[in-house]
Amino acid sequence: MKRRNLLTALFLLLAVCALALGIAAVRRAQRLPSSAGVRVPVLMYHAVGDDCWGEESLFVKPEELEKQLQYLSENGYETIFFEDLSHIEQYEKPVLLTFDDGYDDNAETLLPLLQKYGMKATIFLIAGDVGKPHKLTRAQLAELVQSGLVSIQSHGWSHRNMAALSPLALLWELVRSQSAIFTLTGRFPVALSYPNGNSSARTRKIASWFYTYGVRTCAGIYETGSDPLLIERITVSRDTTLDEFKRELEIP
Repeated sequence: MKRRNLLTALFLLLAVCALALGIAAVRRAQRLPSSAGVRVPVLMYHAVGDDCWGEESLFVKPEELEKQLQYLSENGYETIFFEDLSHIEQYEKPVLLTFDDGYDDNAETLLPLLQKYGMKATIFLIAGDVGKPHKLTRAQLAELVQSGLVSIQSHGWSHRNMAALSPLALLWELVRSQSAIFTLTGRFPVALSYPNGNSSARTRKIASWFYTYGVRTCAGIYETGSDPLLIERITVSRDTTLDEFKRELEIP
């Protein structure tokens, strides 16, 4: 029994070391935006569908989403990934499309629209929910990543309030999520969406060991040079009209 416990502990230690080395390699390759003062709207969505099986406000109708994507396309906006912020000066009108939780309609309905308009989106995945009802499967995640139009980032392992967790519990949430996403996609995530937007100074300090960017639900437009772990987002809900969508993009 002791030998087995020792081997298990050794295996876990090696796994943690491997993970740490992988994270360190990714972090060395990352750079924060070189240009300060660039306004980057970060749009926050959740599910896409006509039928609502959960909280109605989280479900954007496909036809409304298409109108929004068409508007972005026709008005010179360029959708980017978080990794693209390191060379933000290359984009005239950058915008980030983010989808929280990892719903299966992100593959079934969102992906075809992204392909139609040649746009990119980021999905903040609750890693522990993969394969559960209404959530993305492993096969769907593979399809999304292979499309080249979707980046999978972290929404934690279990969608717990990170501001209320002990340091050890928070580490577990962050490390387990990051490890799972690497296993599922072959890439380490660089951005974290705080569940329900909840974070604290301690949350952000520990998160900074693993992630370059952190996003919340606070309304506003991110400006490069400001705290990358406190990125504001613009909520797009089922009730958001196209005129409201246009105005939100121009928030001063």
